[in-house]
Amino acid sequence: MKKVCTYIAVIVLFGGFAFTERLHADDNEQVGRELLEQLRTHFNEGLILYADMRHEFYDAYTEESEVTDGEIWISDAMYRIKVTHQEVLVDGLLSRVYNEPQNKLLISEYIREEDDFAPSRFFSDSDDLFMISEVQTEDELIYITLLSEDPFEIFQKVRLVLTSEARPVSVYAIDQMDNEFHTRFIDAEFIPLSDDHFKPNFPESAEVVDLRN
Repeated sequence: MKKVCTYIAVIVLFGGFAFTERLHADDNEQVGRELLEQLRTHFNEGLILYADMRHEFYDAYTEESEVTDGEIWISDAMYRIKVTHQEVLVDGLLSRVYNEPQNKLLISEYIREEDDFAPSRFFSDSDDLFMISEVQTEDELIYITLLSEDPFEIFQKVRLVLTSEARPVSVYAIDQMDNEFHTRFIDAEFIPLSDDHFKPNFPESAEVVDLRN
């Protein structure tokens, strides 16, 4: 009888632990949802995210890595990136890439689903594209893991790191070919949107290559 009572006590004890862990997981998921909603609210209110950035790309096939430092501006549907000798401007309809060494401006139709660097999709459209898989907190940061069940989605797994004020710290993503993308946002802040943030401002002397034709 003592063994049976001990066995039942162990079951109840571990059952209590499991229930507590489940409640904790549910609480964390709710925190994650609220932070993502707060993030979307910033964009819906006409704010944009500005930060210095470091973007790392790891090619799973060649096993080579590439690191790019620069500045980034993100709205709900547009983004602008300035790095050494290059600038990228996406306004939701067109993609413009200016290469300074060649003094060449490439213009093409923007297809969001094919964009392998679309940070706004992880912030403003995460509910439509991904489901929350896991939420963890560590050192006052919230780590939100998102998964996609859409076979046509470029990224199958995304991890967002946010502060408790919903400021992005980093985005880590893995695509269908197991390539890894890691963007860190340094001193990120939300600022009011102005017309100048996403206004094309490239040298008039640049050779224009229109890929839409």
